[in-house]
Order: sequence, then C-alpha cells, then structure tokens
Amino acid sequence: MVEQRPFKALVVGSSPTQPNFYPVLRSITIVVVDDRSGVRFLIAEFLAKRGAVVFAAKNAFEGYD
Repeated sequence: MVEQRPFKALVVGSSPTQPNFYPVLRSITIVVVDDRSGVRFLIAEFLAKRGAVVFAAKNAFEGYD
C-alpha cells in the first residue's frame, strides 16, 4: 500500500495586486492521477493552493487504493 499524504497549500488566496481568478475548492477532495511526477506535482500543488485536499497517484491502481 502506498502512503498517501494530502498536499498542504503554501499560499491560499491572492495578493491585493493580483486578483484571484480561480474558484476556492475548500471541502473538496481530489485524486490526481498521472504517470509523470512533475505534471502530477504541479496539478496537485495548483489545486491545493485553491484549498482542495489533494491525493496524488502515479497510476489508476494507486489512485483507487
């Protein structure tokens, strides 16, 4: 079994000089599945910064688990 840890957002919201054009995803859990670790990390980080709880998996079997 693969250890799954939610990504923690480093920054939530937007600065006064840059409006937030993306929806807030609080209380939503998302599973990101991609075999490329860089893509998986970028998508998971983007969603986590919007407030989602994100689990990343490298394949469907891992994502389903």
